[in-house]
Amino acid sequence: MSLESSVEDAFNIRDYIMDNVFDDNRPFDIVDTAIISLFNSIASKAEAISILNKNKKFSEIGLILRPFLEQYLYLEFILEKNTNKRAQAYFYNQRYGSLKKYKSYIKNAKDEKTKKEIEEKFNNTFYAKSLSGRKTIEEDFEYFKEKYINTFPDPSKSKQRKNWFNVESNGI
Repeated sequence: MSLESSVEDAFNIRDYIMDNVFDDNRPFDIVDTAIISLFNSIASKAEAISILNKNKKFSEIGLILRPFLEQYLYLEFILEKNTNKRAQAYFYNQRYGSLKKYKSYIKNAKDEKTKKEIEEKFNNTFYAKSLSGRKTIEEDFEYFKEKYINTFPDPSKSKQRKNWFNVESNGI
């Protein structure tokens, strides 16, 4: 089986799931978002690798291979056991990380005018139609930070969770 046909199969599976699994009785949730976004990202990276391979651009494949393998291992880890909690931890950590980057862009803007423009654009884009009730990046940041920390409550405060895949604090 070629990589191209595997990629095509992966996208067909994704489309089938999206068209046939979710409806009003089975809505798309955070766990689904984490799993399907990882699956889709893996398939997209495989497609890129296939295109590069077909065009004999072998040196660029290495740039895509690492995140491909990381995401594959993340998905394996999530699906191995405790899927709901692990998928939630992944989702919350990814969202928290994105917000942290965005806060950094705002903080490091060249001047106050640029800072305000970035913040307004972000708030208008993400919160204008939000049903969450959160209206600012700070509210979202704190919300996802708290959700992430509480996904696997740690009885021992001495253990620090640095990566979403070590939220169970079991030494993995």
